[in-house]
Amino acid sequence: MRIAAVSLARGRLRAFTRDGTGADTLRRALRGTLHEVVAFDGYCVNTADPATLAVTSSVGDGLSAEDASRLFAIEHAGTDVNRLSDLARSRAPVATIGANPERSERMRALFLPRGWVDELRAALTECGRCWGYLHLFRGSPFTRQEVAAVRAITKDLAVALREALVRVPLRAAVVVPGVVVIGDAGRVLATTTSGAALVASLPRDARHEGLPHAVLAVASQASANGASATSHVPTADGLLRVVATAESNCAVVVIDRARARDVTSLTVALRRLSSREQEVCRALLRGLSDDEIGLALGIETETVKSHAKTVYAKLGVIGRGGLLALADEPPG
Repeated sequence: MRIAAVSLARGRLRAFTRDGTGADTLRRALRGTLHEVVAFDGYCVNTADPATLAVTSSVGDGLSAEDASRLFAIEHAGTDVNRLSDLARSRAPVATIGANPERSERMRALFLPRGWVDELRAALTECGRCWGYLHLFRGSPFTRQEVAAVRAITKDLAVALREALVRVPLRAAVVVPGVVVIGDAGRVLATTTSGAALVASLPRDARHEGLPHAVLAVASQASANGASATSHVPTADGLLRVVATAESNCAVVVIDRARARDVTSLTVALRRLSSREQEVCRALLRGLSDDEIGLALGIETETVKSHAKTVYAKLGVIGRGGLLALADEPPG
């Protein structure tokens, strides 16, 4: 392992965290930082919804709309190696294709034709939650030492990405719900006016053509499973809920404001509330008194008050009123 390069990369990632770098700027700056740790020919960094593990945006070497749709379809079919959701749940969240790239459908279909014979994937997890995924591509296999070097910085990558996402205003966006009907290869078959506007508001990489990854991911997942799929996507206007339902030869995607509990859940995850703080937070939201919370959790009332104070500070609210306001549904 290149210890000096890894140490330098971790220092830069912590600097990004302190400097308030946004998620898109951070991910573009990562190319140079990562290249000092391990050489690669192509890269991509996704953000993910920690509740559903779905990809919500992508920055890196762009794919065409057709190729991106094909990649998501392969991913959600569940038959290819190193699935992102599996890595997110694994104790070893970094993996490569290995010596036989032909065994991977996505490599055969998309990346071998580009001259890339290996893909290093990493789930960017911290405290049990996945905030995104890293993909590195190369025309030669990655070594064990290089995999170890990337593994050494994945937590720092996850923290930097989470901190970047914290800066997005977390409230339920006030919007008119929109509908988009998606066919094969990510083709838009129909859309409402509000659907088109909401799609345009979703984060996207300028080098990627077609629909945003947040829409393609849930549409592909729904089509592969023959059921519905959901993702929560932070935008400049607030948190959106993207739900796709599989229909005959298409997926119907509804984009709407997030529910109050979705906003609260993501806020709690971003602010890293401990298990006990989450219990106290849920009890406060149910309207229980400090004495009732203490009795329910088997702790002293003063301990409840201490946890509540920490909850308010981490969530950036003032007292119970501010907490309840955070969870309230927006008007309209």
